[in-house]
Amino acid sequence: MGLHGAGKTTLLKLLSGRLTCGCKQEHVFVNGVGQMEIHDNYASKTAFLSQYTIPYYREVTVRQYLLLAAFMRMPRNMNNTAKFERVEQIISEMKLTSEADRTFGGSCKTKLTELQKRLLCLAVQLITRPLAIFLDEPITGLDSASSMEMLNILRRLCNNGHLVIITTQALPGQTAQLFNQLVLLSDKQVIYNGEPARLSDYYNSVSENKNEKPEGLEDIISDILQSKKIKDAIVEQQQLEKIEKDAVHPKKGEKDILPATHKQLG
Repeated sequence: MGLHGAGKTTLLKLLSGRLTCGCKQEHVFVNGVGQMEIHDNYASKTAFLSQYTIPYYREVTVRQYLLLAAFMRMPRNMNNTAKFERVEQIISEMKLTSEADRTFGGSCKTKLTELQKRLLCLAVQLITRPLAIFLDEPITGLDSASSMEMLNILRRLCNNGHLVIITTQALPGQTAQLFNQLVLLSDKQVIYNGEPARLSDYYNSVSENKNEKPEGLEDIISDILQSKKIKDAIVEQQQLEKIEKDAVHPKKGEKDILPATHKQLG
């Protein structure tokens, strides 16, 4: 999470393997193995979504579009019944049941909402059951209610075993608790990486105005990103904690960035 130009998309592409730093040294490890060593296998088990536009078909319904994607993406030796069942499952998971027989254009007078368009784009990526899903700005431009619905759907994907990592510029109220891990970025640098709940403690320790503390965690995040003084203080405190931790528990090896056992959003 960060303001425009903070480096969110670049970091997301690096983690997903869609972008490399250009050097021969490994920086991203997947279950202890360098990402470059398993690039092809890793790419086949992940999904990356940055564009939320759907093609214009005059008389193709949502269900037909997903069926077409299923027959193109799923193995040829898989029977058709399994492909049909997978499509129906995704339609249900994405809350698109009421729109399943609606066409994108043509004779259809009612258009899909912006949220439904994005869910349809996500549905296509979910057909092959990717282990990790990378989403660039999935809630940017949505209203508060639609953002909340999108995040709840992504949270359910996490609960079903997917690793979901997203980028965003802001969070609607009462949604920070949906995330297992939060990474705040500013000027291409990480200023916080950890559990969202702990960020409040950092804020309390560095904020000078104790009497006007923001009520929600989402407001605290916004305040941190807007204040250079607070950002610098948090970075300094984290560095001190890291030095103390390394002194007590020296590193023995690299730590996985994307461990398979984590079920997290963001």
